[in-house]
This record gives sequence, C-alpha cells and structure tokens, in this order.
Amino acid sequence: MQTITLGSASSMLKSELRKTLLDGYASKSSFSLDEIRYIEGQIFMDIFISYVFFIHDPERNGWIQEHASKICSTLCRDFLEGKEVYYSF
Repeated sequence: MQTITLGSASSMLKSELRKTLLDGYASKSSFSLDEIRYIEGQIFMDIFISYVFFIHDPERNGWIQEHASKICSTLCRDFLEGKEVYYSF
C-alpha cells in the first residue's frame, strides 16, 4: 500500500524533489529504497489512468497520442529493461 501512496505522490512532484520525499518516508517507516520499481510502476499507472479521463473528450485529448508515444518509446521501454526511471518523469 505504501508504494501506491509514494507512486502517486511522486507523480505530482518535480524529479529533483523526489529523493527528499523517499528519504523522508524511509526514515519514518519500514520502506526500503529497493522498492523503487513498485513506485515507478504506480507512476506509470497514474499516467495511463489520466489518459482515461481525457480520451473521450476531443476538445481536451489532443496531447494524449504524442505523450503516450513518447512515454512508451522511452520510459516504458527503459522500465521494462530493468532500468531505473524514477527521476526521469
């Protein structure tokens, strides 16, 4: 459950603030920085869920195709290859 919270919170922060969030959280809980893969996965879920809210609104969905293409061809590929992408969003 904590990785869901951290993933969603992280997706709203600039990448340069994310280490501070993780360090602070790790100092107060049993969270381990080794769990970063789960947090990255949650960030991807948040991104893809946001597409759902706009996909059927032609006046507001023009950005989805370009954004999804960019995310899938770079960050998703790196993630699936086992590379850390947490600070790349």
